[in-house]
Amino acid sequence: PELGDVRQYVRTLPTNTLMGFGAFAALTTYWYATRPKALKPPCDLDMQSVEIKGSDHVRRSILLDSDEVITYYFDDVKTLYDIFQRGKRVSNNGPCLGHRKPNRPYEWISYQEVSDRAEYVGSALLHRGFKASSEQYIGIFAQNRPEWLIVELGCYTYSMVAVPLYDTLGAEAITYIINKADLSVVFCDSSEKAKLLLSNVEKGETEVLRTIVLMNPFDNDLIERGKKYGVELVSMKDIAMLSHKNIVSNCSGFLKVTESMLTLSNDMHPFCPLAHMFERLVQCVVLCHGARIGFFQGDIRLLMDDLKVLQPTIFPVVPRLLNRMFDRIFGQANTAGCSLTIPGDWTVGHVGAPMPCNHIKLEDVEEMNYFAAKGEGEVCVKGANVFKGYLKDDEKTAEALDKDGWLHTGDIGKWLPNGTLKIIDRKKHIFKLAQGEYIAGSYKELCKSKDFKNAVPEDLLKLGKEAGLKTFEQVKDIAL
Repeated sequence: PELGDVRQYVRTLPTNTLMGFGAFAALTTYWYATRPKALKPPCDLDMQSVEIKGSDHVRRSILLDSDEVITYYFDDVKTLYDIFQRGKRVSNNGPCLGHRKPNRPYEWISYQEVSDRAEYVGSALLHRGFKASSEQYIGIFAQNRPEWLIVELGCYTYSMVAVPLYDTLGAEAITYIINKADLSVVFCDSSEKAKLLLSNVEKGETEVLRTIVLMNPFDNDLIERGKKYGVELVSMKDIAMLSHKNIVSNCSGFLKVTESMLTLSNDMHPFCPLAHMFERLVQCVVLCHGARIGFFQGDIRLLMDDLKVLQPTIFPVVPRLLNRMFDRIFGQANTAGCSLTIPGDWTVGHVGAPMPCNHIKLEDVEEMNYFAAKGEGEVCVKGANVFKGYLKDDEKTAEALDKDGWLHTGDIGKWLPNGTLKIIDRKKHIFKLAQGEYIAGSYKELCKSKDFKNAVPEDLLKLGKEAGLKTFEQVKDIAL
């Protein structure tokens, strides 16, 4: 039709119709103006890492200006204590840690209040005879909550070392850590965990433990039970060796990759246990920006409600909770993290490029027919984020770290054309199950593992549901 015909047609339309068209046009314009913008990658996604000239197949992040890795992103941030102090400054003493009760909004604790409470904790430890020294180890056995970070910061304020205890690994692992680190004091959140610690003392398995500090209220029966074995129970209301450099350098690498994307307007929801270095790494990055951390209520069934209320922009999770993640990170407890997917890279099947705080090289594994010259081999990492060694175990440290400072991960990797790393095999057949337990050995030994046998049907059931299988079509049992 001619333009004049269109004008004539528009004139004949009812006023309500014209108003509807106008409203639709306004809403469309508003949506285009306010819709989330696509992440702009900080580098060419087809070249995310480069090989260092004259090296033995060592690669570095393309984000670096030279072949030297970065150790500190900010000149005034060299310890975890510095990270918090910077966050307090840039946030202008803004909200720091948040918690909530069922059907209630988040209640926030300011950076200054967190700092004050951390100093109270540290001062109380000094008053009880603990030393302000990097040789003084303080245990933390609790679910994620504000007090966890307050105790950790209290340790850092007075140069003590925080040692997380992780109950998922079982009572034996807790006993091992307490004895290995000579933990005479442990902070825990509940009476149930205090009873577990006391039972180990009663059995004579952790005689070094002398003080338990509880975050929650507890009854006198627990105090009397502790007195029988020389263990003092105190209310908190009354009061891997990773160095600061390891973690701060890892934070610096993370900050370099995300330097234009994180601000103090971000919110983080820490769901993974703070005993995980990945969770604590992200937490440090958030604190360094002066942003907020909102904890969940402690009940996994209420997690979605917490997310709905907080609406976090940062949510670190593990595959068990979120199996369809696009972003992947590769690392170990020994390095915290050594590779990271570049923001804006939505391709799957790799663990990203080397972080700016470390180098990665692949080393020949002749017996498995993997050769570095072909871009395949054992993944080795070197940088300020690599751990110092195993506590009181020089022999095991020498097995992991070679004389040149390279950490041998035991993973077999392959460089992809775009400079990202893909994990394709294991040099040592050690597997970490979803609940955090490590199982090792040959395939025959794996087949005898009850946990491993339970894990396989779980995956088969999940895959069956995704494929649309009916209940009677699902696998009922397996034989390994």
